[in-house]
Amino acid sequence: MNLNETLRIMAVIRSEYPSFGGRDLSGGDLDRKAALWQEMFADDEYALAAAALKCFIIEDTKGFAPSVGQIKGIMARLADAGGMDEDRAWELLRRAASRSAYGAREEYERLPEELRRVCSPGQLYEWSQMDSDVFNSVIGSHFRKSYRARQESRRRDALLPAAVKRLIAGAAGQAALEDGTRHSV
Repeated sequence: MNLNETLRIMAVIRSEYPSFGGRDLSGGDLDRKAALWQEMFADDEYALAAAALKCFIIEDTKGFAPSVGQIKGIMARLADAGGMDEDRAWELLRRAASRSAYGAREEYERLPEELRRVCSPGQLYEWSQMDSDVFNSVIGSHFRKSYRARQESRRRDALLPAAVKRLIAGAAGQAALEDGTRHSV
């Protein structure tokens, strides 16, 4: 969102919550608040932020203006509405494994990208050879737990502004360089 779009969002908030950026803020404080909101939403689509704000207003029972985090959380929920939940992901993986005694590569290729990241054709074949009760209970439990954790991490990462993501990537890259340098001595 650009600054004008951010100001439009803030105007809607102020119309519903008059104390938001109101009497207690001087002109400079209000400008800083607008700059902060713009920075936090710089990489987001206006339409998604506006929809999230509408959801917040509709669901609000406390009467307090939303924070950046609350709007970002609703945005993530809205953007993820069509995503695959852990039960659906497990069902797809379970079916692929059950048909992988012959043709594990083909079953692997049919899986959605996010599931191909968590297994390999060889893994599908190994799972096809397991006792089905053990597979469904032990592997299923571990898969669901790790899938939930991965999805939550992905949601949290999606909420970060691009500048923070670049900073983290830069720090990780620097750490990898330093780690590589230490091992090459």
